[in-house]
Amino acid sequence: MEITLFKKPAAFLLFILLTTSVVAQQDPMYSMYMFNPVSINPAYTGSTEQMQIVGVFRKQWLSIPGTPQTSTLTFHSPLKNEKMGLGFSFINDRLGEMQTTGFQGTYAYKLKLKKTTFSFGLQVGIRNFNVNLTNVQFAQAGDPNPVDVAFSNNSSAWSFNYGAGIFWYGKKWFASFSIPHFINNVLNDQQVLNPTDFARLRTHYNLYGGYVFKLNDDFKIKPSLMIKNVTGAPIQFDINSNVYWRDTYGLGLSYRTNSAVVVLAEAKVNKNFRVGYAFDLNTNGLSRNAGSSHELMIRYDFQTSKNKEFTERDF
Repeated sequence: MEITLFKKPAAFLLFILLTTSVVAQQDPMYSMYMFNPVSINPAYTGSTEQMQIVGVFRKQWLSIPGTPQTSTLTFHSPLKNEKMGLGFSFINDRLGEMQTTGFQGTYAYKLKLKKTTFSFGLQVGIRNFNVNLTNVQFAQAGDPNPVDVAFSNNSSAWSFNYGAGIFWYGKKWFASFSIPHFINNVLNDQQVLNPTDFARLRTHYNLYGGYVFKLNDDFKIKPSLMIKNVTGAPIQFDINSNVYWRDTYGLGLSYRTNSAVVVLAEAKVNKNFRVGYAFDLNTNGLSRNAGSSHELMIRYDFQTSKNKEFTERDF
């Protein structure tokens, strides 16, 4: 029998994920979360003072077939009293023959203080974790091998979860903390390899903050820091800096520890429409073979009132 069991590198990665108790970043990863903070914290819902819809598509590690691909659509809006916000999001995340589809609703309540605003948010949702194990192809078809039992059936399961977050901000600064889901769901419906801990969702923690410096009438700079942690895995830091010119164009640079360097670009097409792009260059052990990652963001802000002046923020 050939030493290589799988025809596709992503199939081998899928096998590793399924045959071990993996503890790693399980939620979809974004490089442009700073342009769509609802994706990491429900407390941001409705804080932009107008309805907003954001679409994000991410393709990771282009040189390896079947590697992560994420599509997200987010909608959120303040209610008429502006103390509350409601939102909805759809997420589709695929890795080889493994796919996660999720739907969730978000709610936020804003408490306006003297010079700052404090927002508390909740989110509830369902997700489907599906693995088409029978589609995995082996390099030597027909040979008996130790992983046949793992790939003899498909697995699909729905699960419910909930999360929470807080968002505190002033005119130039912001601080955010969120736990996207509290329940450590078992994602499979068939106890194939590890009956006690098979494809289990882990609790994630996101701490995010930044400050906007006005350099002159044309330029602003926004440094920010994201700290991400998932139970049992090393803490990850995202160190970011974005420069804005006349509130129309933005360029940014991020460093994700033990992962990637990211170049970001954003453009305001008109008062309602924005587009963004991120290019990730791996700095870890995958850098020589995995290739780069790419992310595209489209955002539209709805003008809900002709008579109201909206306060435009850089976060």
